[in-house]
Amino acid sequence: MKLTILPQLPGEVKINSYGFNSFYKEIPSAKLFNSGTGEEIPYTQDETFPNSSEIYWERGKEAEGGAKLVIPALVLTRSYDQPAETLYEFPPSLLNGGAVWHRNEQTDKLEWMLLSVQRGQKEYELKVTSFHTRVEGPWEFSVDQP
Repeated sequence: MKLTILPQLPGEVKINSYGFNSFYKEIPSAKLFNSGTGEEIPYTQDETFPNSSEIYWERGKEAEGGAKLVIPALVLTRSYDQPAETLYEFPPSLLNGGAVWHRNEQTDKLEWMLLSVQRGQKEYELKVTSFHTRVEGPWEFSVDQP
């Protein structure tokens, strides 16, 4: 079976992670369960060209009677002028060097940022073009199987 999530999002909002094998290690994994028994159904993604909104699973005994997809949290990218729930990270456009930042592991909030500057440098330009935010769920979707 194949499941593709096709969100209808406003404006400049993009979902970066649904929790399917996410590179955001702090985001809990999405789970697929048998609707009748509650047993977890293993799923995979395309190994060659993984789509962040698509999963596959075998239609075996563990999947009889339909499935329920549970997504505990999402990571969104928003343009800088939209309000954010919790700032998760932001990819700065670094015009004058590099940067390192740290998130608190308990709260997932951005705590500090360290910018590298040249000795004697009087100005530093940092342009933030988008924010990555974590939006807590969970969201549950029933998946009927033919």
